Amino acid sequence: MRLDAQRLLSVLRLPARLTLDEAGYLLGFHPEGISFLVPAKILEPLGDPPEGAPLWFAAAQIMQLRTDQKWLSKATKAVRLHIREKNEKAKAKRGKPNPLVDSGDRVVSGGRCAIH
Repeated sequence: MRLDAQRLLSVLRLPARLTLDEAGYLLGFHPEGISFLVPAKILEPLGDPPEGAPLWFAAAQIMQLRTDQKWLSKATKAVRLHIREKNEKAKAKRGKPNPLVDSGDRVVSGGRCAIH
């Protein structure tokens, strides 16, 4: 467990606002997952922040959501689908033929083929 996480769990009272990392830790999501839940309208930050601004969350809401099994299931499914789509896009991008490489292991450079 990271020191920040230990410190967060050891406080007697949470601060009223939590950072993205703190909210993620308390909800059991990686910060990237929390970042996805906001534009997906599954988790709402405080103050309607502009794009690129730090996100803050109400500790009371986070503590309520962490005990809501239906919300956790919905959020988990949404993050899992987001990760799957992201991985499929990356895989498709890698799967596109490289114009510098023809079939097999031969790299085409300057009209000559070098075997790797």
